[in-house]
Amino acid sequence: MTETNRLRREPSNRSARWLAALASAAMLSLLSARAFAFAQPLCNGISCTGGSPILNIANGGLHHAEIVPILWGSTWTAAQQAQVAGMVQQVVNGPYLGGLGQYGGNGIEVGPARMVPTVPIRSGTPVAHCSNGAACPSGSCASGPTCGTTDIVNTINATINAGLVPPPAANQLTDILYVVFVPTTFTPFALNTTGTWNGRTYKVAWINGLSGKGFTHELVEAITQNVTVTNCVDTNNPSNAVNQIVDPCGCWFPNQGGVEMAAYWSAIHSACVVADGWAGVWRFNNSPGNWTQISTDLVRQVYAGGFGVVATNTTDNLQLFSPPSTWTTISGPGSMFAVGTTTIVRLSPLADSVAVFNGTPNSWTTIHGSRSAVYAGSRIVTTDFAGTEFSWLNSGDNWANIGKAGDQIVVTGTGRVYGIALDHNSVWMTPNNSGVWSQVGAPSSELFGGISANPAGTPVASPRDIWMYQGTGQNWLRQNGPGVMFAVAGSAGDLFMLDSTRSTIQQSTNTHQTNPQWVQVGASGFGRLVGSGNQLFAVGEARF
Repeated sequence: MTETNRLRREPSNRSARWLAALASAAMLSLLSARAFAFAQPLCNGISCTGGSPILNIANGGLHHAEIVPILWGSTWTAAQQAQVAGMVQQVVNGPYLGGLGQYGGNGIEVGPARMVPTVPIRSGTPVAHCSNGAACPSGSCASGPTCGTTDIVNTINATINAGLVPPPAANQLTDILYVVFVPTTFTPFALNTTGTWNGRTYKVAWINGLSGKGFTHELVEAITQNVTVTNCVDTNNPSNAVNQIVDPCGCWFPNQGGVEMAAYWSAIHSACVVADGWAGVWRFNNSPGNWTQISTDLVRQVYAGGFGVVATNTTDNLQLFSPPSTWTTISGPGSMFAVGTTTIVRLSPLADSVAVFNGTPNSWTTIHGSRSAVYAGSRIVTTDFAGTEFSWLNSGDNWANIGKAGDQIVVTGTGRVYGIALDHNSVWMTPNNSGVWSQVGAPSSELFGGISANPAGTPVASPRDIWMYQGTGQNWLRQNGPGVMFAVAGSAGDLFMLDSTRSTIQQSTNTHQTNPQWVQVGASGFGRLVGSGNQLFAVGEARF
């Protein structure tokens, strides 16, 4: 990275723009210098000409990865299937990927990732195997080699063809990343690469076993395949490739919530880093530039809904905010949470149980076992590992199967459930537990819901533009873009956008118009928007 690019992205420049735009003394605590929680030198034995990795950054990084886990082989158990879901959810819902914004392409920074709620086990004879049926041993086969990236792509394509996971979108703009976990007895190598299905390109991460550090290593490098390291070698083992941003840092993997997170190289900080949290939580007070910092601590997962706003701290315990300034610990760790109209839902760290909050700290009721994801609005919805949706009937372990396995769903405060079809080709809605769905939209990449009836969505043709559903038929109106993240907040369903360079937050209150006038309500210094409630919340930038 050139010195010009490094200066362009320095946090001090962002701080100056923020203070000039808002002139708010309250922002100083967000932007003040903090000691890095995890910033380490290059691993022992990594030698780089000039002392630091030289990075070549090209276009083509994943701006908003849709992560599709697949467990390949016949030895996986249901408990391990749930464990994969829990690990992936915890990583994508926290701050870990928050430092990758510096590595975007086409002028658009890397945004938040999400997990598609399908986690199939593909049993039977693996596609990637030796010609005599044996598992691939280190990439070579005595009876005729067939192991390699071609067979890995065949493995994924067979899973797509079986209808178990979403295929790449037709225009290839939706950032699909298939993460394939294989038993440790099958393939002893891990890698990330590119595959093709029916002429459509996708990204691949191939993971050996259930290793968190192996998963996060390949996840980061698959998202940033547009970034290469060109001047470093491993003097301890010269055969080891040092060509992507985790390779020089592969000896560092701090534990967060039971998951070992692989450090990656940050050109901004000239160190191997793992984000320890987002720098505080902020509440938008419904007028431009008017924000209140409601937490000065580092936080990891943050959610909001009609019930309120919650955040996990750096010990991964869940805290509930009570105005004006009190945070109360109400739960231990979870891989994912959802805040509804009247309660909070928790998916356990291993994704082996779903529980609802009883209103008293650390008092929760288990309402189901393993699930891949949880959602909440005026009702609670979960997905199983096939992506099928179930609506809770508000007592015990009683659920209505509302069907319609999909790529993503949102639950609004009016009880409507919206979902993107598994192939991304349509959006559907059901207003109740009947399981009857109506098509309400065209090909879409992602949905954003709130307490109002109507969601916003990004089309596959331009997944960084935002459109608003108008409540009837298939009537959607384009609002604005491009953005790195969007949110719907407030009873009227106002739209918010963190722009493509994270330099401003924009608001639209005219969502029934095409391309309405947006108003800047915030400047740089934020890492993620958190909508879905009466107000918009945001977190500060990732801290390392």
